[in-house]
Amino acid sequence: MEAGDLTPVYREGIVWSADEGLLPDICTLVNVLDREAIHYVRDSATYSASRYIEANGEYFQYEEQDGELILTRTDPSSPAASDTVIHSESIDYSGVSPVAYTPSESDGIICYYHPGSRLYGIPIRETYAYTGYIRRILQAQDQQENVLAVFEVGDTGFAADPDSSYLLHGVFSENAARPTLVLTEFFEGCQTPPYLKLSGENDPALTEGIFAEYASHYQLANNYVSPEASDDIAALECFQQGSVYLEQGRFPQAGETGVCLADGWTAIHMGLSLGDTVEISILSSAPENRFELTEKEDVRTLQVVGITNPAEAYSGSL
Repeated sequence: MEAGDLTPVYREGIVWSADEGLLPDICTLVNVLDREAIHYVRDSATYSASRYIEANGEYFQYEEQDGELILTRTDPSSPAASDTVIHSESIDYSGVSPVAYTPSESDGIICYYHPGSRLYGIPIRETYAYTGYIRRILQAQDQQENVLAVFEVGDTGFAADPDSSYLLHGVFSENAARPTLVLTEFFEGCQTPPYLKLSGENDPALTEGIFAEYASHYQLANNYVSPEASDDIAALECFQQGSVYLEQGRFPQAGETGVCLADGWTAIHMGLSLGDTVEISILSSAPENRFELTEKEDVRTLQVVGITNPAEAYSGSL
């Protein structure tokens, strides 16, 4: 699909590493197990300072209680100039996990050190998704164009340029409140990334190349029906269990050819009524990839003589 007007969505957190070289050249380095903080300068001496944490006008410090370091409220009327004040919108009272503090500009970058594990915590800000509009759909089920959507980057390395449109390949998340496309490889080990910057409305990639080819494959895969033949359709298990029942018309008779019974969902989606005809092409899949479908030279025309109730478990059945 084509996506445009992309705006990055950031995720903030802390990455832990034993590599001190990942620390910035200058930062405040906080020991997460006690109240101490140092002014860290690479390849230079450091000095210690008491650490205060400010949140919504209140001040906190780590204090030892029964052998454990607990984050507790304190009431300094005015921290000394040598003290470190870290500003945060929220406080973790567990005293175990460090909080992703948001320092003020005067405090500089806040990093963390865990003396037990000898790990350094470096705050990061990464792009994990983009919001934008679905401009054009090459192939997708139940999706609309010109709607706002979320495009999750995953580990694809996708980084959008401002004011550019892209072809994207992925899978829609089923449980998201807003249409959410998770970018995925075309196939495992594919060297072509699942994104492509478009040169304009008539970019050749819209009609040829891997994006267009996969759109064609998905169109076949997403618009299939599963024909099932029987001399006694009414005796099939789904009808015997009562989960599917005849709602309109009749059952095909034994030995009758060129007729079919359509499930209710298929009839709704295809706009079928009794007496209509459907033309189906038999598909075959590649031995090495069952999702790579091609049409065989086997086309059959069937007349709808009956329609069942709309049973989702049997959608796409003839």
